[in-house]
Amino acid sequence: MITPAFHLSILEQYIDCFEVNGRILIEQLEKELDKDSVDIYPYISLYTLDVICETAMGVSVNVQKNKNSKYVKNIQQLCEVLFNRAFGFLKRFDFFYNFTIDNYKELKALKEIHSHTNSVIDARRKELEIKPKTEIGIVKDDLGRKRKMDFLDILLQSSIDGEPLSREDIREEVDTFMFEGHDTSSSAISFTIFLLANHPEVQMQALKEQQNIFCDDITRNATYNDLQAMKYLELVIKESLRLYPPVAIIGRSTNKDVEFK
Repeated sequence: MITPAFHLSILEQYIDCFEVNGRILIEQLEKELDKDSVDIYPYISLYTLDVICETAMGVSVNVQKNKNSKYVKNIQQLCEVLFNRAFGFLKRFDFFYNFTIDNYKELKALKEIHSHTNSVIDARRKELEIKPKTEIGIVKDDLGRKRKMDFLDILLQSSIDGEPLSREDIREEVDTFMFEGHDTSSSAISFTIFLLANHPEVQMQALKEQQNIFCDDITRNATYNDLQAMKYLELVIKESLRLYPPVAIIGRSTNKDVEFK
């Protein structure tokens, strides 16, 4: 159902989104240049949230510049609560957890997050109802210009057994995509930067590759072909994922006996 959202022809259209938000990230990091060290994760977390909101829901929240955003605070609150519950033995049991302040914080944050997502879904559904759909992967904005079809657009146009997805179904998919993508991407990027900082010889090699690709115009926007040429950087990222996988454990259950020899 969601596979079309990850087709290369659609993902390529988001390079500009990555570029714009990446430049904002650089501006924010430049403020830390006079420090000996900096915690990179909060900056990367806001960057990935900006990107995911725009690519998943087609909404620009600009959290890198507006750190006091209510939506951002609710997401951060929910992540903190879920982390605490994962490592709190008694909190793993609903009976005990329901009496904690964390449960209250979780329900409050979820209510506001769902309210925000619902409002975006309702607005986009109305937009799609009154505007004709053009070719796959493209819809039109208020001025009739083509714009990217995001994850939410595809969900709104999807159906199961001929019936369109309900608002609750779509909201669950969007929220799952938001949390899964935001957290894992933030961790992966942060660990990659951490490893580059601790291995200057690798960092220099990655920098030389960028200089060879961009030549004398290092400030120009990256293209899809540029990304395809970053072979060494790709290896760096893969090695980082091997050493520090964002999802280190995958649950599995056996449905039949297995005999080890």
